[in-house]
Amino acid sequence: MKKLTLTMLDTSGIQDYIFNSNRLQENIGASELVYRATTLWAFEKLPAPHNVKVNGIQWMINDGDIEKDSSSLNAEVIYAGGGNTMILFKDKDEAKKFTKRITTKVLKEAPGLTLVASHLEFDIDTVSLANARTKLRQQLAAHKQSRQPSVPLLGLGVSAVCQSTGLPAVCNDTGTVKIATQNETREIRLRLKGQENEPPRLISRETVAKLAWRDMATERLKKDFDDYQFPSDIDKLGRLEGDESYVAVVHADGNRMGKHLEEALQDTITLTDCKKALRTFSEKVNAAGLSAVKHVVELVAKAVAENRIPHEGHYLPLRPLVFGGDDVTLLCNGQIGVSLAAAYLEAFEKAFKEAPIIKGLEDVHGRAGIAIVKMHYPFARAYNLSEELAKSAKKFIKNETNGDCSALDWHYATGGLSGELDLIREREYSAKEGELNLRPVRIDPGDQKDSGRYWRGGLESVILKFKNDAYWSKRKNKVVGLRDHLRKGADAVKTYRTNFEIQLLPELASASARENGWQEKRCIYFDAVELFDQYLPLEKQEA
Repeated sequence: MKKLTLTMLDTSGIQDYIFNSNRLQENIGASELVYRATTLWAFEKLPAPHNVKVNGIQWMINDGDIEKDSSSLNAEVIYAGGGNTMILFKDKDEAKKFTKRITTKVLKEAPGLTLVASHLEFDIDTVSLANARTKLRQQLAAHKQSRQPSVPLLGLGVSAVCQSTGLPAVCNDTGTVKIATQNETREIRLRLKGQENEPPRLISRETVAKLAWRDMATERLKKDFDDYQFPSDIDKLGRLEGDESYVAVVHADGNRMGKHLEEALQDTITLTDCKKALRTFSEKVNAAGLSAVKHVVELVAKAVAENRIPHEGHYLPLRPLVFGGDDVTLLCNGQIGVSLAAAYLEAFEKAFKEAPIIKGLEDVHGRAGIAIVKMHYPFARAYNLSEELAKSAKKFIKNETNGDCSALDWHYATGGLSGELDLIREREYSAKEGELNLRPVRIDPGDQKDSGRYWRGGLESVILKFKNDAYWSKRKNKVVGLRDHLRKGADAVKTYRTNFEIQLLPELASASARENGWQEKRCIYFDAVELFDQYLPLEKQEA
């Protein structure tokens, strides 16, 4: 009988941790701290020898043989990334000591970040690693649900408050702070260049830590993405002079990833086979997500070089905030949000077709939610909306399409956001004749060709025709005016077209929809009219 201990690290409440500030540089630093807590810092605290090779901020997980009696390994990392880490330990006490070391590190270096750990000792001769992992995930989920959240002492007597977190302030943001990386100790200025003349801000320990790791996040981003310049200030995302500027929070997830993992594990017999399958799955998913983000970064860079999209100086109007794995969050100029999300999902699909996890597992899809809001709108609320929109796309895939596919949903908020997505849709996109919006939509036509609920060759084509077609581009005011008449119903649209001698609407669904804008109880063109003036394609359109 040979026993090993399986340990899982997970970060809890990372969305609130990353997005509880409305300052981009703090979001960036928070994301970097989440990344390091479950990768570089975890590797640093592993008992030697182990199977991870670290070189600066680059790392690689090698195959290990911890299950063998002859193995010298004390710890073997199965996978790491996406906010969680799975490790095999030779000894349960060693696993607990590791947990103490890494949680102490997080408490000191990343105040406010919650790291949860759980252990499971199992007999490798009678229990498979796949079953042990399933049981441990259930155990960890129960632990997260039952644990008592930390209630910090917020201050004694009169306390100054951090302007970002509401926690007790410990200093202002005009100074410097030291951080220890793998190879050196650095002194970091808390303020970005150009902020020297702004009034000092009071900040908490949590905000100090986030600002301290902001620059390291940017350095890692430049290494991963060919030295492009990404902004750390939301105002550098490409403001439009004289107009209200918008930003888009894009959140994307892979579809059915748990099911795909089950398929990858189903033929594994030995512990070695299972480790390899888990590691391969994690590496492939990480590679696919990174490849898709790189693809959209290159599209944005090309559009900037050709001056086709708003940008400021040498900065790309895009900032990846969470990436690695299938869970991705990007912040970008509002006009490219939907185009960027569609391009990301297509690239994500393509990555699996070209390098499937296992033979037969080429058909992997994703969904995305895009919240397009005014600059300096509270990030936490915008991110929560993007998550809701991604869930809406997931529900659409499950209930209204035949089989898996990629889909997206978006919301263009001209004012504030009040209530959940369903309530917003009911309030803002309902008319006597039916539903005003087609969203969510598939990326490709698939089984939605007749309904018009697809993006490529569908809604996007209508938007581009309104913008670029020789006839429609001269009638921008008529296109804008169409929105109010679409709300009033099919007869109002026909009358509007007749009064102003407007030709049939661009082809999308049925012939009758081209005449009156509606098909059964859905408006076919409202989404296109609402978005067309705030939409820019990433890829150059042929004349």
